[in-house]
Amino acid sequence: MIGGFLAVIGRTVVIKGGFGPIIDDARRGGRLRYWDFDPNPLQRHTFWTVVVGGTFTWLGIYGVNQSQVQRYVACRTRLHGKLSLYLNLVGLWITLSSAVMSGLSMYSIYKDCDPWTAKFVSAPDQV
Repeated sequence: MIGGFLAVIGRTVVIKGGFGPIIDDARRGGRLRYWDFDPNPLQRHTFWTVVVGGTFTWLGIYGVNQSQVQRYVACRTRLHGKLSLYLNLVGLWITLSSAVMSGLSMYSIYKDCDPWTAKFVSAPDQV
């Protein structure tokens, strides 16, 4: 998975000439909104939907998921369990950062390719 992300990012960096144009495209396209504090739960990504929704999502994955809890219990000591979570956190950050950058890279390449507005399709479900 990481290899695929890195391939997409690497190819886009070569095409665009660096990370700067990718980030600029994302910023101009409204894809990088860090501090949107809109309390509306129907908005896709705001500070509150990410924090509250992310808390419940990650709590479900790392707090009560049977396969995860069995991994903690299988550790020899509580310290080993904590260390395994910290190591997992590093891998998770690498994976999520790669996924975000890969998505921004693909957006940068395909931002002007919209078959709906170009009238190539007659209904949104045809894409």
